[in-house]
Formats: sequence, C-alpha cells, structure tokens
Amino acid sequence: MKQADLDWIASSGLGMVRESQQLKGPLAATGYHDPVLVLTNRGLFLVATRAGISGWHHQLRPDELKLEKKLMGDVLLWNNNRLSIPTGRSSKVQLLLAHFQVANGMTGAPLNKLENRYLGKPSTVAGYWLRAHLAPRETLLVWLETSTKTTVDSPILGKVKVPYTFFMTDRRAGLVAISEIGDGLMHVAVETTLVCEATRPYARLSFGGEVFQSGLGNAGLFRELSEMAGSGLPEIYRELARLHGMYAGKKARATVLELLRRAAQVGDPLSGFLAWSLDENQTDQNERDHWLRLLQRHFPNGLAWAEALTGWSFELELEWLLLEQALESDLVPPDWSLAFHRALHQRAVAAEKEPFRLAALDLALAAHLKRAAETNEARALLVERLNQLPSEQMAEVQNFAGPAGGRSFRARLLDLQLSLELPQSQAWRDCLDQLVMTNPLNAHYLMLKASDGGKDGDARYQRLADLLRRGHLRAETSATMDAAMFLPLTDQQGKEQLQHPLVRQGGVLAKVQQALAKAEAPDRGALRNFCERLNQDRFPILRRAVRDAALVLGLEGVEVYLSRGDQSIGTRGFEGSPPFLLLGGDHLNANSDYFLRPNELRFVVAAELAHIRFKHGRFRPADVWAGAWDKGRSGLDIVFSVVPLLKGVSLLSGFSKAVTAAQSGALGKVLGALGFAEAAVGKWNENTGGEARNPNTNLSLENETLVTTQRVLQLTADRAGLLLCGDPLAAIRAIFLDHSNLREGFRRLEDEGLGGLAHIQEVASPAFGDALQRVQALLAFYLSPDYALLRDEITRHEVEPA
Repeated sequence: MKQADLDWIASSGLGMVRESQQLKGPLAATGYHDPVLVLTNRGLFLVATRAGISGWHHQLRPDELKLEKKLMGDVLLWNNNRLSIPTGRSSKVQLLLAHFQVANGMTGAPLNKLENRYLGKPSTVAGYWLRAHLAPRETLLVWLETSTKTTVDSPILGKVKVPYTFFMTDRRAGLVAISEIGDGLMHVAVETTLVCEATRPYARLSFGGEVFQSGLGNAGLFRELSEMAGSGLPEIYRELARLHGMYAGKKARATVLELLRRAAQVGDPLSGFLAWSLDENQTDQNERDHWLRLLQRHFPNGLAWAEALTGWSFELELEWLLLEQALESDLVPPDWSLAFHRALHQRAVAAEKEPFRLAALDLALAAHLKRAAETNEARALLVERLNQLPSEQMAEVQNFAGPAGGRSFRARLLDLQLSLELPQSQAWRDCLDQLVMTNPLNAHYLMLKASDGGKDGDARYQRLADLLRRGHLRAETSATMDAAMFLPLTDQQGKEQLQHPLVRQGGVLAKVQQALAKAEAPDRGALRNFCERLNQDRFPILRRAVRDAALVLGLEGVEVYLSRGDQSIGTRGFEGSPPFLLLGGDHLNANSDYFLRPNELRFVVAAELAHIRFKHGRFRPADVWAGAWDKGRSGLDIVFSVVPLLKGVSLLSGFSKAVTAAQSGALGKVLGALGFAEAAVGKWNENTGGEARNPNTNLSLENETLVTTQRVLQLTADRAGLLLCGDPLAAIRAIFLDHSNLREGFRRLEDEGLGGLAHIQEVASPAFGDALQRVQALLAFYLSPDYALLRDEITRHEVEPA
C-alpha cells in the first residue's frame, strides 16, 4: 500500500495495518473500484481511496463473505460484488481470512509446544487455530497429519473436505480438521487409546469412535504412539519420553530429559529418578535419594518398579546405570531393587556370548542376591558359572594383574561363594582350595589354609604367606642348598605332571611343543669358541646343581661355559652334542648384585636344562622380545615352521582383553557399587585393551602370539627349577636376578615383599610384569598336588654325606 493510503486508514481510526492485499473489480453503489483487503488490529476491512485524499471502508463479517475457487483465478464475493484475486495471491488472502476468523485480537505469544519426534510442523493457519483454541499454558505434544478427510461447513468456503490431524496436548487428545481459512472441527476423546492396525503404506487407526488412516510416511509414528500406555498427564509425558528415547536414537536425550522433568513436576517419581540418572551433569545425591524415597512409596513392591521399566527398551548400559544408583543409595533395601536386577540379568545373559562378560553378569547378581539374603540362589548361580568359565591356565600366560588377582573372575566368583558357605564345611574347604590355587598371592587365603585343621601342605601355605610380608624376599632369609638326593623323572612324569597343562597332550599348545621337539636344532656350537669352559670342580655348588638337574631331566654330559663382560648376567641352555649351559660370570661373583646363592643357582640351572630337555631352545624369550625374525640371525627360522600351529593361541592372546572388557562400562560401575572396587577399570585399561604396556614396546599381533607361546614354555621350565630347588623364595629371587633389566624393580620388591606389588609402578613394564606372572604361576604350581607328588617321587630321603 502507498503511504497516502496508510495515512488515510490511520486517520479514519481503522487501527494498525498488519497485512493487506489488492483486489480487482468495481464496488457498486460506492463509486470506488479495486479495493484493498486490509487486516488491522481492529478487524478485516475493505478499503478504497482516491489518491489518499478521500476514501471508503467497510468492516467485514464472516457471514457476508464467500470465496470461490476458479480455474482462471479465485474470486472474493461481497454484497454481490465480485472482486478478483490476482494470480498467485490467493494463499495470502486465505491467510488474511484465517487470521480474521480465528486469530484476530490474540497476543503475539507463540504456540506453546514441546518439540519431539511426534510433533509435526503445523501450518500457519493451523497455528492460528491452535493458539485460539488451546487453553493458556496448554502444551501441544503430538501433531500428526492423516489421509482421511471429513466435511467442514465453512461460512466463507461452504462445505469443504478437510483432512484430519491427530493431536495430543498435556490435557487432551483427539482429531481436528482445519480448513485453509481457519474453519475448524475438533473431535476430542477422553481416556481413549489410539488403536493401530498395521497396514502398508498406511496405518489404519481408530480413536474415540473415529476410524482413519495415517498420512503417507508417518504410519510408523502412529504405530509407535499406539504403544503408549495410560492417559494421565504424568503417564503421557513419561510414555512420550520412553517412545522418543526408544526410536529417536542418542540425539534424543535432551528431549527425553525435558519430557521426564515435566512428568516429575506433576508428581511422577519414576520420571524424576530417570531424569536424574540420565542427566550427565547431575551430581546431587540428595535429589537422587529424594526420588528413590518417593519411588519406594509409589512402588512398595520392587517387582512393580521393575515392570514399569521393562517397556522402556533402554540400551543395557543405561539400565545398568539405573541399577547402580539404586544400589549405591543407603535408602534402598537390596530386595527392593532385586526384581529389576533379575530381569536385567536375564536379558543381558540372553544377548551375551563372551564367557567373561557372562561371569561379570553372574557375579553382580550373586552379590546382590547375597545382600538380599537369597543365599541358595546366589550359590547355585556361582557354581553353575564356575563350571562354565574357561580354565585359569589361560590366565597364567597373560600379563600380570596384581596380587589381588584383579583379572580373575574365577577368584572373584570363588571368593563370593566362600562367603556364602558355612566356615570349615567341606564346601567351604573345597572353595578355599580353588581360591588359593587361583590366587596364590593372597595372604588371607593362605593363612586360612595354613590354619585349617592340620591338613597336608600347611607348611607350604605358611611359607608363601611369609613371602608376602615386608622384607621376606631378602637374601639373608634364603635357605641353603637342598641336601636331598635325586632320582630321574620318567617320561610320563615329565610329559603329564611337570609340563604346563597347555603343552600337555590335548592342550592348546601341544602341537607347537611337538613341532619344536621334532625340528632340527640350530647350530650354536660356535659360542663355545668365545666363552670360557668352566672347571666345575672350582664351584662344587654349581657342579652339584648341574649334576642333579641333568639326572632328574635325563640329560648327559652337560658342559658349563662362563660368559663375562657385557654378557655377564643371565643363564642360557643350548642343545648340542653334548648340551651346554652358558652362565653369566656375575652369578658366581659373591660381590655382584646378581650373585646367585645355592638354591637360586639350582633353580636357574634346572630351568635352563628343562628348556633343553623339552626342546625349547629353538624358541626362546629373549629372541622373541628382541624381534629377531630374520632367517639365520639367531637361528629362529624354526619359528616360521610352527606359525601355522599357533592359531589356537589366539584365544590365549585375547584372554586378558576379554576379561578387561567384561568388567568395563556401566556393568563395572554396578560391580563397584556391590563392593568389587577393582571392577572399575581405569582409563589406561580402556585405552590399551587392559594391558599396562610401555608404548615403545608394543608388539604386533604375530609377535604377541609368539610371546604368549614362549611364556607357556617358560612356565614349564620354571616348574623344573622349583622342583629341583624346593624353595619358592630362592625361585623368586632367581627369576629376577637372572635379568639385568629387572634389578631396580626387584630392589623395591625385596623391601615390600610380594604383598606390596600393588605399590610398585614397575609392574607397568612388560619385562617386569612378565617376571611377576611367572612368579604367580610358579607359586600356584608349588601349592598343587602335582608339585607335592613329583617332589616326593624324585627325592631320596637320606642325606648325602658332605
């Protein structure tokens, strides 16, 4: 409009102009033509002027207007005057009429709505209608168009077909049909459920006696809404939150939280607890306890609370977080949250295949059952899982996990079972026996065994318990050389009792062991030319150690050579004719930090000769760690011939990573809430797959598999060393003194004792961790029936004359 016309309208008191549209045609009996349809804050007017100097106006009523749809252009009829609407401007006229009919006089406040998955975008005309017909502060929650039309009687358009739209607010729900100029027909139903009959591409629906079809493309949304249970305001908010969270993905969390908060504001404690739990920024424990207190009043039976949550279809991680909050609060009795835990456990077990994750699930539920005094159910669950858990022999070839056996689910399951058994009962004793073998560095278990009724082996348990005390790894506490006379091992004893179970017949690495035994040994005879042949008569203790080990292991003519200078630390056995032992000179020097006392010397000699006896010399730890893969460099060409046999080792290589993953995430937090403090895996575990490792010594998958294999072979050799020396203290010291890169860490270990391992940061070193793993496996062997039987078989009980 021209400014002169605007000035005339203002001077005529017609109000402030909002919108206008020029029309074409004469106005009979007025002398004017081509009027303007003008919407002001006072109403809708027809206005015609002459150059803004003089003019005419008329305030319109709905009953005196008609809008005709014509192919050549729409026409507005007023008082027998036909006023043409310019091409392309009909939609603007319709908006003016709609605003005039339903929205004139309204404030500029926007439509009160809560954005979510089911809230389509109302048209501008529908927005006018909703603002006019919804109550103050009534919130629009759902707006979904349908493909079903109904007849609306419009004073301006006449009878017209208009599609229904399904709507829901926080007060009501129903169907509404709104014409293009704002005429509306609303059908509201109270306490009525939306029923959906799934069809394609539309969904057939019924609501409040009306039958209709979904729109094209929103059939799925209608089907989701038909799952909504309850019609009270708290239920509406909570159900929308549930559906929105279930179908809209992770990005929906902000909307879900807002819906839950609104439900909580109108008295729904379940929504309040859910909102608190799902809000990552929420830390107020008092608010959590407030909702949990109200929840218990609302659901006196914990089973009802569990049933109220089952339809949510959360990700399991979120459900574990809900359980964690309930378990952490002192206000919640354990039996109240148990029903939810049982249901969660059942679903999680059904979806899980990984054995250690299954063990973690059972561990958490069993601990909860114990709290709730459901002892029999907890015991049955633990026993069943222990029977299905992979052998702990695999754990012996993985990186050291500390004296508490942090990675051992078997130890945790057994420890919990022990607390359920009657002390001193047979079931209690059986459980304790397994615990000590699983975790021989636990002083509590060792002392229980040492004090348990005079059983065989009490002295061994007490001896290991002493090693855990401060200062008990120092040299001055080491015994002198065992004075027993020895007998040779039979082949059967060597194969079935001395060797580690994983390389025995039927073990995972049995084929590797067999392949190494058959392969031709690399020629290392040239080493003799660069080393000093040792006159063993000068060292009677060494002579006896070599003689006894060779006798027990069935080796003849073993020669000993001395290595000095840069290679003065370490012991190495080599196959040949005859076999020979290369011993670092510092181990015989009483002034050296690496001096080996009698039983320590006996251990390293027997372990090295065991490598020869079982054909390990082709595949040794030092070579593997050094990465000497080139053919001929260290005679490791034999490695490549056994690589195809290492496929079975993949299970072993992934063992510790699987255990770490099993106790990570929200389930780990639940375990923590139940008292398993070690279950909360630290960031370094998450970042490294559960292994503390120096970033400069990361191994490839192939190398790691080979390292795992050589570790099993080393454990067999260590068993032979302990069998010959008979002294776990000497064996432990020898393991560390035989390597120069372990000395600093061992100094602290001497002071702290094995019980102080958790405080020694060197555990993060691969070499140090490898040595500690050997210690733990060796002590388990020391407590085993195999050790006691073999030791008895190879020793004479009379003492040799000095």
